[in-house]
Amino acid sequence: MHNTVIHPETAFASISHRFSNSVVTLENNLVRSIRARDGSTASGDSNLEGAADDLFLDISARDLHLAASAAAAIDQGVSLGDAGNDIDGTPHDEGAPDLGADERR
Repeated sequence: MHNTVIHPETAFASISHRFSNSVVTLENNLVRSIRARDGSTASGDSNLEGAADDLFLDISARDLHLAASAAAAIDQGVSLGDAGNDIDGTPHDEGAPDLGADERR
């Protein structure tokens, strides 16, 4: 839940799940790609794949806080009781949560 994973296009996947007896829940993630392998299944519809660099404040400096213009990620998640806190210690609980590891305030 609430992961931000950014990588070069050459990487296999941001999140990969595998094995036929694996069932995972993926919610509120902001990633380049999610891949299933070997018959695994995943539930969760509130993920944004293909995350563009302009969603973040300064990707070249590895600042993955959401930019004010990141409408594709801001308030686009689903509320989860056990979502915990974001990368700055802010709860993901004010209205609709943001996708990824940062809850923009």
